[in-house]
Amino acid sequence: MDKPNADTLHIERFSLRDSTSLTYSLKDQKLTAKHQRMKLPQVAMRMHFRGGYEQPTFGNKFWGLLVDIACIGILIWVASGLIMWWRLPRLRVWGAIALGGGLLSFLFLVWTL
Repeated sequence: MDKPNADTLHIERFSLRDSTSLTYSLKDQKLTAKHQRMKLPQVAMRMHFRGGYEQPTFGNKFWGLLVDIACIGILIWVASGLIMWWRLPRLRVWGAIALGGGLLSFLFLVWTL
């Protein structure tokens, strides 16, 4: 990461598969643009930083939709698991132990952040 410089304006613009870097130097009165096609590992990493539907391209909007569908699926999976656990009285103790262990693990993770 570059250090901030009062004489330089730096803007990064990302799309789903590429990035454009704009740098404007006040001292030199010069604008530089670099366009770079990202490799697959970079694309996969950047997908985790996308947010919302305000992105201009179809790929970004579609990725947002897929993330929303996955989140809804996970919530339904958790809710159905809790319902199934509750309907099996002989497994409630083990389920409570597992649920408590998961909750403690989550709280420990959040606390260490």
